Formats: sequence, structure tokens, C-alpha cells
Amino acid sequence: MSGRPFKARFAGRCANEACRLGGIAEGDVVVYTSDDDLVHKDCDTGDDMTAPDVPRLPGNCPACNLFHSGDCF
Repeated sequence: MSGRPFKARFAGRCANEACRLGGIAEGDVVVYTSDDDLVHKDCDTGDDMTAPDVPRLPGNCPACNLFHSGDCF
């Protein structure tokens, strides 16, 4: 991990191309990499992508972070 973790104040894009958490949502725990890219804390460390310390909105899809019925598209 490069930077100090903090909670995102704004929504954005995770710079990790392998990110399974979707875009960065307000309140997600994020860090800046050594290249000054913003990523989820767990994307930078390689930890379990569903770690409980990454807050998600209740009721949204964990794959795309959207609210929809049925399977994720």
C-alpha cells in the first residue's frame, strides 16, 4: 500500500483494472498509489475484495454498485 487510507468524499473510478468492487462510491476506503492513482484500499493490497471495512450502500449490487432487480447485467 502506498498512501494512507481515507474515506472517499466523492464518487469516482478505481484505477485498478482488476477491481471487482465497481466504481469508487462516497465513503469507500481508498488510497493513492505510488503513481498517484486512486484505488480501493483492498485493491491496492490484494486483500479480499469483499472485506467488511469497505462500506457499501445497503441494497445495491456488490458487482456494479447500482440498484437493480434481477441479475447483474
